[in-house]
Amino acid sequence: MVGTPLSWFIRNPIAANLLMVLLIIGGFMTVPSLDKQFFPTPEINQVSVTMPFPGAGPAEVEEQICIRVEEAIHDLTGIKEIRSIAQQGMGTILIEASQDYPVQRLTADIKTRVDAIDTFPSDAERPVVTELTYRHLMAVVALAGDLDEYELKELGETLRDELARQPYVSVVDLQTTKPYEVSVDISESALRRYGLSFENVVSAIQGASLNLPAGAIKSREGDVRVQTRGQAYDRADFERIVLFTKRDGTELLLGDVADIRDGFADWDLNVSFDGRPSLEMYVYVTSNPDVLRTSDTIRQWVAKRQPSLPPGVELSVWRDSAKDFSGRVDTLLKNGIGGLLLVGIVLVLFLRPKLAFWVGTGIAVAFLGTLFMVKYTGVSPTWCRCLHSSWCLALWWTMRLSSERLSTPIRPVENSARGVHCLVCTR
Repeated sequence: MVGTPLSWFIRNPIAANLLMVLLIIGGFMTVPSLDKQFFPTPEINQVSVTMPFPGAGPAEVEEQICIRVEEAIHDLTGIKEIRSIAQQGMGTILIEASQDYPVQRLTADIKTRVDAIDTFPSDAERPVVTELTYRHLMAVVALAGDLDEYELKELGETLRDELARQPYVSVVDLQTTKPYEVSVDISESALRRYGLSFENVVSAIQGASLNLPAGAIKSREGDVRVQTRGQAYDRADFERIVLFTKRDGTELLLGDVADIRDGFADWDLNVSFDGRPSLEMYVYVTSNPDVLRTSDTIRQWVAKRQPSLPPGVELSVWRDSAKDFSGRVDTLLKNGIGGLLLVGIVLVLFLRPKLAFWVGTGIAVAFLGTLFMVKYTGVSPTWCRCLHSSWCLALWWTMRLSSERLSTPIRPVENSARGVHCLVCTR
């Protein structure tokens, strides 16, 4: 053992004690700053291209959206696999990046290729290129109350924005709600009465409901940007759209010939919480998750916001990851303490009490040293179990060799009749 680190520590007991104190103090100080997450963060390495195509069936979406995107990006460097999903009114293309290839660079290359495609259907909306990232679900906050659908969603959107601004919260998604929709219904008799066709009405809406830049006016004081704002957002805006103007100046408005309804999409969706209409806000954290702090932040915000809500409206946290996380930690601590006591009892039966004490101390120091080193290796605490065995083995052999510096060290014992050596200090 001459020249090895273990032998050096045996010859220098003060350094060994200082190292043990350093690991103990460092372990206790590092625990509060570690990421506290229920599951480890996986590497997705995927890019998504989504493109809505209203009114199109899956076959049409595949032919005019998915295939054209695949043909445009298939030869890019860094692509491992391309998968396409064609469904009613929506095309989705998932691109998986090769190992160790920068996903940000691949996202930029895909966006450049997709934006250059000029053969998409005119009725399709603009494609959206997104780098997929894993989000840790921290909690679900339910908003329930005796409000109509419109008031409930408006209140939910306000609360969602407030909750997203809280510390230790990254993203809040408002789910289990219908999207807004403005429907324009025109009867065939109304079209014939005014000599219109369906295409005339569509063209009038597309031409009037948009915002257009109109250049700039230069002056000595500075440039003034001019923009035409005509985007229609609600029922009143659509009713004022002009279909055509007669020679005498009379205008025919969309509201004169069509039944315009400002509401929600016709989805078969009915969500209730404790028997009342409700919405759900899913709270996510994207990086450096801390389940306990996020849970405390959400509960404090709910308690602070509840008194200012309308009568009969209630906020409830009904799916909190901190409960499961705390349960795991409690189980780990109970099993660890119980296991350490059992190991100590077994060691006392076969070793001297002083040596058994130091071996048990070494196991505890091994755990604290692992937590101390995790902070500098970037490994999540969920992977600590992979490190415990190596640390415990190293500390076991350290304590084994350190027994040589005890006041009455154990000597190798050999039974000449059976040829059995001591398992603790055989050499």
